[in-house]
Amino acid sequence: MIRKKFSSAFILMGTVLCASSASANMSPEEAWEYIVSRAQASDYVVSAIKSRDGDQLTVTDIVFRIDDFDAGFSLKFETGDWQFSQQADGSVRMDMAEDARWALRFKDMDDERVEIDLAQFSKDSLMVFKRDGDEIRSEYEFGSLRLDFLRLADEIEVIGKDQLQFSVTLNDISHAITIAINAPDETVFIIGQAEEANDGWLSNSVYAHILADEVSASAPPPVDLTAEAKHGDMIRQLNAKGLITAAHDIGDGGALTALAEMVLAGSYGAELIIPQDQRSHGWAFGEDQGRYLIVTHDPDAVVAAAKAENIPLQKMATTISSKELKLGPDDIISVKDLRSIHESWLPDMMSQKKGA
Repeated sequence: MIRKKFSSAFILMGTVLCASSASANMSPEEAWEYIVSRAQASDYVVSAIKSRDGDQLTVTDIVFRIDDFDAGFSLKFETGDWQFSQQADGSVRMDMAEDARWALRFKDMDDERVEIDLAQFSKDSLMVFKRDGDEIRSEYEFGSLRLDFLRLADEIEVIGKDQLQFSVTLNDISHAITIAINAPDETVFIIGQAEEANDGWLSNSVYAHILADEVSASAPPPVDLTAEAKHGDMIRQLNAKGLITAAHDIGDGGALTALAEMVLAGSYGAELIIPQDQRSHGWAFGEDQGRYLIVTHDPDAVVAAAKAENIPLQKMATTISSKELKLGPDDIISVKDLRSIHESWLPDMMSQKKGA
């Protein structure tokens, strides 16, 4: 439960990190309400003060908050002014305040309350919202981002108070990529998986616990930290050469879940390439370690680079213009249905708990 709750802590940071071309005008109010609706779909309570001056909407005293008192979890995000301004091409630009605060409260494995406070400082941060048919997309840019760990406490003692525990600073992220698939006719590879692989590690996986009703702990997948570091270095090298357009780690739920998340984040779909004699459940949902999905417009260059470094590589899918995930000629799910399932589980779970 706590692991699922933690995922909601980062929904605000990645609510709309995807882009597309604009096809109709939208207003600053629509851009703000879109942010609010996406947050509320994940059970956040949003408060703010809005004021209009010409083509600009200013939103101040912004607070996003989520509380689950039964689970002992809460998250509060506070920030300063967000400026929404109408652009000539019909889009809306949002300039963010430079500083914000995060306050996270939860219960650990020993049922003790833990408190974490973070300070966020970003420079030249903005979003551009665009309409794409009946959907709204956005582009996200920032010059630098710093997170300061201000306070960590449990029920026994304050581990750090009013002092800097550590700081993470990201500078010059002009070459950063997201998980979003934003172009058709590109190739999706699994880095860290051999071309002939047709199965995967299901023991102690999300699949085993949820779909196979595995109630007791079982063997986790083997870990090779040297290989995992090598695969990560490979991705950095490919990105530095401009060979990849998106990347995502493969974790809980396996490769198919990771691909679904990339489709949800972007503006295009994907069609799987099913290995011959594939054991589909293991291949799709296995949680073998040290693997990543990458999307490339130059598959030959990626194959050559992986071969030169002796890194296993398997072609998993191709990106397509239609907004759907195709697992074969007859197994197709639309991005709209995927998004509905993805965004409704938490509100549904909360409503069931309140009605119990």
